[in-house]
This record gives sequence, structure tokens and C-alpha cells, in this order.
Amino acid sequence: MQTVSVSRQQSGRSLEPEEQARADWYALLAALFQQPPSADLMRQIASAPLDSSTALGHQFSELAQACSQMEQDAIRQEFDALFLGVGRPEVFLQASYYLTGFLHERPLANLRERMAGLGVVRGSELSLTEDHVGVLCELMRFLIAAENSAPTSVAVQHEIFNEYIAPCFEALCDAIERSESGNFYRQVGRLAKEFFSIEQQAFDFLV
Repeated sequence: MQTVSVSRQQSGRSLEPEEQARADWYALLAALFQQPPSADLMRQIASAPLDSSTALGHQFSELAQACSQMEQDAIRQEFDALFLGVGRPEVFLQASYYLTGFLHERPLANLRERMAGLGVVRGSELSLTEDHVGVLCELMRFLIAAENSAPTSVAVQHEIFNEYIAPCFEALCDAIERSESGNFYRQVGRLAKEFFSIEQQAFDFLV
């Protein structure tokens, strides 16, 4: 069985540049949605080469600017207020919530069965459920990049994306956009929405 852990895991095999780029975008979103960014990750984003000529590049440049201007502690407090909260978070990050209106429902069970069928298990150190958007992004990165993984054809990637990300990402990102606590994570949400929209269009074209 292969293990899905955290997004900073390195790719296990050489990839074509386009596929490496997809894996890197998923890795970045996985890192940002799983926990507040570390100081090192913020520096990497702020200093990354920028190309704002595309919509995705523009959103990344906005995120890079936020990383260069905001304090890490402020972002950590924002993350807690948005996604953890006291009793009920301001924004849910679990796909099951957007698919059914509830947490830990059948979509989560189905995803666990789907992952088991692919020979993939969640890392024991990961406390988030498999339908958390950060874990879903890590799963997608894993399917694109991991060495000796289960069959990872575009069709397999599309099935996971289409079942658990495509129906949810607009509502999730829009919830972050409308949130009272959002600042840094508004930029993350806008970047995620743009990237997922590109992925959705590409999958629809290729499959």
C-alpha cells in the first residue's frame, strides 16, 4: 500500500514539465490548506519567479505579495478563525460538507474505499480526514508524481477530481471569499479556484 502523507514529500520519479507543474500546484495548495504556512514556505512563495501574464500567474503574484507583507502569526490566527473556530468553523474544508451538507457522510466512506482500491492509505501522522481539501490535493499530487503508485492515468486522476473536488471547489472558495476573517486565505482561495478551474477544463478536454 502507498501512503499519502504531507505535500512536502518529493516526487518519486521524473515527470514531464507540465505534469511536474501540476504536481507542484497541488503540493502548494495541500500545504496551505492543511495548516498555516511556515516562515520558510512564505519566503519561498514571496521570492518565487513571477509571471502575472496569465490569470493563474496573477493570482500567485497576489499571494506572493501577501506572503511578503503579512506576519506569520497573523496568518496562523486567521487560519484558526476560518477553519478551526470554536465549535463550528467559519469555512468547512471537507468535501462531504459541500456534497451532502454534513461531515463524515457517505462521500468520505466512498473516498476511503476508492483510495483502498488504488492501494493508497492516509499517513498515520495525518489527523485530517481524507475528504479535506488539503488531503485531496495531496492525493492528486501523489497520483501524478509518486513512484510505484497505483495506476495513475489521466482517467484515474479525473475520477478523483470529478467526484470530490469539481463539485465543491467553487462553493468552498466562494465561502473563503465571503468570510469575515479572510485576508491571506482570500488569496489562497482565489488561487485555488483558478487552478481547479484550469484542471477541470483540461480534464474535460482530455478525457
